[in-house]
Amino acid sequence: INAEYGECLQILNKFEEKNYLSIGHCPGMKQFDIVVFGGTGYTGEHVVREMLLTSKEETVTWAVAGRSLDKVKHVIRKLADEVGVDKYSDIGTIVADVNDMHSIEQMCSQTKLLINCVGPYYLWGRQVVEGCLAGNAHYLDISGEPLFMEHVEVDYHEKS
Repeated sequence: INAEYGECLQILNKFEEKNYLSIGHCPGMKQFDIVVFGGTGYTGEHVVREMLLTSKEETVTWAVAGRSLDKVKHVIRKLADEVGVDKYSDIGTIVADVNDMHSIEQMCSQTKLLINCVGPYYLWGRQVVEGCLAGNAHYLDISGEPLFMEHVEVDYHEKS
């Protein structure tokens, strides 16, 4: 099934390149490979910088998410200038807030992998894990909080 999915995705990508269709609107398809949530924070900026450097070498669709669209756009421009990336207009931007579960679920439904940089995780992490489960997205964070990690493993292992 994975090989067939990969072949199907390659065919769809060729059609998208010719503007025949937009994969982002196909049922079951994700608009982004990766979303960096909390990209305007201290750690999030480091992740965005690395994503910019990676995107110079690799083809990946990705977005930066945060509470403020203006701040997200500012961080992308600032870091793109720092690392010498000229083309950054195709980097997606998403507004999401951990206090708005609907926005979290919407963000997670658009990506294959969500990198969560919003901490502290014991306060804000569970909502994002639940959003990833609802949106069928893989979850990755940079947490060093053992209690949070243990609770997530115990509470969500079966659901994931």
